[in-house]
Amino acid sequence: MQLIGKNLHSDLPFFLSKNSFTQDINLKKDRSAIQQSVINIVLTRLGERPFVNTLGTNVYDLMFENMNPSNPNDDINILGYKYTIKNALDIHEPRIYCDDVIFSVDPSNVYLLNIDVVYGDTNSSSLQTVRVSIERTR
Repeated sequence: MQLIGKNLHSDLPFFLSKNSFTQDINLKKDRSAIQQSVINIVLTRLGERPFVNTLGTNVYDLMFENMNPSNPNDDINILGYKYTIKNALDIHEPRIYCDDVIFSVDPSNVYLLNIDVVYGDTNSSSLQTVRVSIERTR
């Protein structure tokens, strides 16, 4: 993450593309940069990044947990994962505050777990939602 100006952040996109006018790499800015950062933090495993052992969560371990498919948020095991995601976002993404983390299982595909991260931008009062989906291979 690079700080540009006073409060403008920019990140590199997942897929690098060249700007036709400046011949430089296109950057993600503001809302799309925050969404990409949230997805990166949630999908990164703890200890995966060298020298930053606290970055990430262990959401991939959820794929092997016994949970209630109709309402996984009632499961006691899920509370630890909610805390881990909120804590990782609070530490590593200062541009937002995490309001809630909601887990859901798609009834048509029980191997697909959706994680909805509800967050607020520190500069505005509106809430945004980012959906992160992970799927267990059979």
